[in-house]
Amino acid sequence: MLLVLVALLYFAIDNLIMPRVTRHGSEITVPDVSNKPLPEALEALADTGLVFGDSTTHHGTESQQGLVRSQNPRAGAKTKPGRRVHLTIYRGFPEPIAVPDVILASLRYARSDLRRAELIVHPDELPDTTRSPFPDMVTRTEPPAGVHLQKGDTVRIWYGLGLNPNHSVEIPNVAGMQHNAAEQILRPLHLWPSPLGYDKSDNPLITRQSPEPGSHVPQGSTIRLFADSSRVDDR
Repeated sequence: MLLVLVALLYFAIDNLIMPRVTRHGSEITVPDVSNKPLPEALEALADTGLVFGDSTTHHGTESQQGLVRSQNPRAGAKTKPGRRVHLTIYRGFPEPIAVPDVILASLRYARSDLRRAELIVHPDELPDTTRSPFPDMVTRTEPPAGVHLQKGDTVRIWYGLGLNPNHSVEIPNVAGMQHNAAEQILRPLHLWPSPLGYDKSDNPLITRQSPEPGSHVPQGSTIRLFADSSRVDDR
């Protein structure tokens, strides 16, 4: 009788009590809930016998909001019922990044500034027809400075080949013009307008320039511009 009682007790512990405690013998496959809306993902986990753990968030596009980005344990992993699954959810939008102004910077520093801004430098850097004061100096970017991009977007760089000592340019008179209009006249002549003491984004009225109008300078030379910051163009 004693042996029968021991056998029954062993059977009850091994087949009824222990499986409930350890879930021994029960193994399930973690479902793939990536790119699913959160409510749908939670339902899939519950149907499989898993429990939603904690969650973290990650910036996403408008169409990704509320979707599952990743999960832990990963999809396809074998685990026991009741295991907690941690999810990363797309919430919020990435902060826009303004393209840095790298005009007149060397290629090396321009690349560094763009990468620091978490932008990618296009591998095809192109020589520009516009001359620059020094070789390998950035003449323009696409998109231009100030345009807002997302992290990982690409910016292409153009650079100048330096001065052409064999070709001189007569400096036009830009005094009395707004800064933007002055730039539109100087740049096609391969001359570099350099604003002194003012912010060119205000587009102020140019009051004088150096060198003087009528002087002859090599292509790529810098023309220093002085302005009346109280007289700006709001257009």
